[in-house]
Amino acid sequence: MKLEFFGHVVDGILKIHYRSVFDSLLSNFNGKEVEIIIQRKRKKRSNNQNRYYWGCLIPYIQQGLSESQGEWLTIDAVHEFLKANFNYKDIVNTTNGEVIKMPVSTTELSTIEFEEYQDRCRIFADEFLNIIIPLPNEQTTLV
Repeated sequence: MKLEFFGHVVDGILKIHYRSVFDSLLSNFNGKEVEIIIQRKRKKRSNNQNRYYWGCLIPYIQQGLSESQGEWLTIDAVHEFLKANFNYKDIVNTTNGEVIKMPVSTTELSTIEFEEYQDRCRIFADEFLNIIIPLPNEQTTLV
């Protein structure tokens, strides 16, 4: 079981929202060791950002990769490709200094981080696939 509650800190004291519910559920851990993680709450990517990503950005890049590589990739494969190239963390082998890029999930990105990621994807599309992906809410015309 995992509890996830929110709160705020006032004068160095943690005020938990819905404290009575928290205290009640906490009894399920009676006698057990627990791990407590406190981090700043961030606004995760929005539904509109997510719809734009899967409904516009991914299909444009999917088409561009198909035209340049001659192979049609699924939307999931395109997503994995983009994460591996534009949303990764470096893992360093301390023995030999080699670095590998480990793709990171986009689901935990804040709205700002997700927009920065999408911007890197649009730059790739422009520079390497020679396609301009419309920005969110940008009016386009079909020919």
